[in-house]
Amino acid sequence: MKQKAVAALALALLCQATTPAAPAGAADARRGMGRLLQLARRPAAGFVSSQFERHLASDTYWTYSNSFASAAYLPALARPYPMEVSGTLDSYGSDFDALQFTAVWKENPAISAPTRIYLPKAFFSKKHRIELLPMGTGYKFEFSGREGNQYLIIPPTGKAVERSLTTLLK
Repeated sequence: MKQKAVAALALALLCQATTPAAPAGAADARRGMGRLLQLARRPAAGFVSSQFERHLASDTYWTYSNSFASAAYLPALARPYPMEVSGTLDSYGSDFDALQFTAVWKENPAISAPTRIYLPKAFFSKKHRIELLPMGTGYKFEFSGREGNQYLIIPPTGKAVERSLTTLLK
C-alpha cells in the first residue's frame, strides 16, 4: 500500500514540476554539469526521486508524450541506483548539488553474484572518485552502451559485512 501511495504521489508531482533558478555560480563551479544541476532542481521531481530512494522502492516511468527527452524533470529520473546487491540494501541516495551517490548494504556470504550499480555519466566522470568500504577485491566498470553511462561491478567479499559506496567529485 505504501508503494502505491508513493507511486501516486510521484505521478502527481512529476506532472506539476516547477522550475526555480539555480543559485548563482552553480554552473561555473561544475563546468559542463551546470545544466544538469539546473534541471535537477525541479523540486517536485527531485522530491519524488528522493522518496523512492528513501523507501528503497523501484520506479518505472513511461509517457505517451513526444517531448519526454526534453522534459524538465528527466535529469531527476536519470540518477544512479543499485540494480543488484549481494545481500540486503540498507540505503541509497543521490545528491544533485554535490553530484554524489551513496549506497549501503549488508553482504550475504551465501551470494556469489556481484553488486551492480548504474551510474549515469553526470554522476561518474573523470572528475569523480569512488570510495568503497571495505574495498574487498575492488571493482570494475562496464559501459552501458548509452551516452557514457556505466555499470559499477563490485565483487562480493564472501563475508557478512556492511559495505558502503560513495562517488565524490575530486
